[in-house]
Formats: sequence, C-alpha cells, structure tokens
Amino acid sequence: MAAIEDILGLGRLSKFDRYSRSLAAFFSAAADPSPYEALQPEVSLNEINPPEGEAAKESSHLDFSRPDAVDDQTFNRLLWRMLKGADTPYPQYMTEESPPNQVLRLFHKDGSSTQ
Repeated sequence: MAAIEDILGLGRLSKFDRYSRSLAAFFSAAADPSPYEALQPEVSLNEINPPEGEAAKESSHLDFSRPDAVDDQTFNRLLWRMLKGADTPYPQYMTEESPPNQVLRLFHKDGSSTQ
C-alpha cells in the first residue's frame, strides 16, 4: 500500500503504511526501454497429475465446481499425503479448548511433538 501512496504522492494512510519498508529503491527515475530475454520454464506447463494416481482417485469425489465447496480438512489431508507422503504424520494442532498461555505445539500420531 505504501508503494501506491508513493506513486500517487499521498501521505501515509495508516500506521501500517507509515512503518512499512519503502520500495523506492526498486524503481528508477527513468524507464528502461531495452528489450529483455524471457526465461523459459524448466518444467512442462502442460504436465498434469496422472488420472489413475491415488490422489486423483481420492479427489475425484470432491466438489471443485465453486470456491470453498471442498471441506478444508479433507483437502488439506489429501494434499499433505500427496506432498509429504503417507508415512509423514499429519500435524495435530491444539484446539480452543486447550489450556491458555501454552506454547503452540504440533502433535503427531505417535505422541511426539514439535515446538
């Protein structure tokens, strides 16, 4: 937001903008019209997950027809298994019922925790 305020010549509109870092060093006073060479992607942009994969089968029943139709926990667990592997335990977070003023810890199914 502070960058937009600088471009428009406005003062800071909030304390968050006031104390944010300026982006002025990333801009120059004059435009640089020299051509550039675009980077070519190193991975295929047409590659898709295999339709017979485990994650594809599990996600085939999920409703992606509109935003937020899929249950967050179900989808998060599916993504976790797909990215981390089935052997990596899904983290268990403390809930609102947990005692107050405790350090947030992730609890694994085997009982171990991280802090």
